[in-house]
Order: sequence, then C-alpha cells, then structure tokens
Amino acid sequence: MMSPPFFIVGAERSGTTLLMLMLNAHSQLAIPYESFFITEIYPTLPDPENLGDLAQRQALLDRILSHRWIEHWNEEIRQEDIVLEECETYEKMVAAVFGCFARLKGKARWGDKTPAYTYRMDILNRLFPDCLFVHIIRDGRDVAGSLRRLWYAGQLVRGLEYWKDIVNLARQMGRMLPDSRYTEVRYEDLVHDPVQELRRLSSFLGLSYEAGMMDYDETSAQVVGNLAMRHHQNVLKKPDPKLCYQWKRGFSRGEKALADFFIGDRLQEFGYDLANDTPPFFSLYRYAYVCREGLLWRYKNLTNSRREKGSH
Repeated sequence: MMSPPFFIVGAERSGTTLLMLMLNAHSQLAIPYESFFITEIYPTLPDPENLGDLAQRQALLDRILSHRWIEHWNEEIRQEDIVLEECETYEKMVAAVFGCFARLKGKARWGDKTPAYTYRMDILNRLFPDCLFVHIIRDGRDVAGSLRRLWYAGQLVRGLEYWKDIVNLARQMGRMLPDSRYTEVRYEDLVHDPVQELRRLSSFLGLSYEAGMMDYDETSAQVVGNLAMRHHQNVLKKPDPKLCYQWKRGFSRGEKALADFFIGDRLQEFGYDLANDTPPFFSLYRYAYVCREGLLWRYKNLTNSRREKGSH
C-alpha cells in the first residue's frame, strides 16, 4: 500500500520553505518547491473522476507539464515516464507526476509545499482522502513585517489581516479532519528545537527521524532553485533563533498596538503574547495609518496598471 501524500500549508513567510527543506532531506521524502497546478486545473475539468480516453489524458498531461511552476522543479519529467493507461482519474494523474518527481530524486514518497493551497485544502482532501496536512504557523507580526518588505509595499495592516484569515481558515479546516491527518507546528518551536519538532513530524508522517534532516542547508540552493533564492536567503543556513520575534525590534510602539488591535485574538489563540502597550491617541493613529496604507495600495495598483498598459 502506498503511503499517503502530505501537504505543507500555512501563510506566506511562515517558514513553509524551511520546513519543506528539512523534510525533503529525509531519505524517503521528495517535495518540489511549489506546484500551484493541482487546484488551478481541478475546477476546469469536466469530470475529475473520469479523464476520458488516452488522447484526453495526453492533453491534460501536456497541460500539467507545461505549467509555469513545473519548469522550476529542477527535474525534467518526461511524458514517457507517465503511464497514461493508469491515469483514469485526476488524482492518479497528479500522483503519477509527483511520483515521477520522487523517483527522479531516488525517493519513495512525495509531498507538496504550496502556501496558496491553504485556501483550497478542501480540494486536496477531496482528491486525496487519506492525505496529511502539516500547518506551520509563525507569529503574525513577523509574517506581516516580512510581507511588507517584499510584496505588500509597506502594507502592514494588510499583512496582519492576511495572516489572521489564513491561519484561521487552516485551523478550521484541519479540525474537520482526524488528528491522524492534521498537525500544527510553530515556526518558533521548529527554529529553537528543530530535532524535537522533526522527530514529532516524522512520526506524524509514519517515518523514523533521520539526523540528516538537519543537514538540509547543504542542498538548499539546489532544491529551491534560482527563482526563489532571492526571497529565501536564510534557508542556506541553520535555523537562527534571531529570526524569531523580529517585530519586537522592528515595529514602532504604534505598530505593536496595531497588531494587538487587528490580530490580538488570533495571536493569543496560537500561543503568542501581546505587546499590551497602547500609545496615547491610538484611535487617531490607527485611523491615519489605515488611510495611509489605503492610499499607498491604490498608488501601487495604479502604477502597476500603467506599467502593464505601457508594455503592450
């Protein structure tokens, strides 16, 4: 009997890549950087339980292998490596593609790390009724602080609310599953005591812990590839506790109070302490801060729109 696949889910900038690399260093596990195609293609299929004749399956396989993210898997999956006669359902087609990737890596079992799948855990559960989910959670203030430096262009509140929504969704969906199929790990625990957490996660996946999982940094660059390295420089190193709770040093007093206001309930639910330091005239500060973010967001979208029009 084949071991079930597993999916690492969680908010962007929560340590999903770090966890993926650690698990990928296990002799039995193969996890590509990200995939995206599973839930993108699923809604477009007339019947995921019946992919039709070989010609139709071939067309779908062509579509998958030409997907923009498959190109970054650092392994060339050839069409002749997929036995189309065995791919009568979408589940089996996806498993065949990932299984081929695992074989090319000399591994027996595959998993996936695509944070965007957190929103579609229902589809993954429908496709793979025995699959496992590992939800990694990081302090939402550190997540929002990282996001505003990268993709949110200074949007702290937007990042805080994104974190709150996604961790809440993942936990709600996870609670609908038996404990044997859903587990959580805090980024801070993984960084401070990686061996203990990896032992626990290995057991959850039905595997024995391997000391080589702590040598993940030796192959990090080749696993994530050039596409992701500019956003994941820290994965070239061993876990660094200094990366935890950066908000304590990087947030102003007002920004700490904003985090308490917007996501304080969820922070406490996931075991994080609040700043509990509200500056004078905080209501006015909050109003001005949110207005400023809204203007910055509109300006960013307008600039991007003009840039796109100018490129055509």
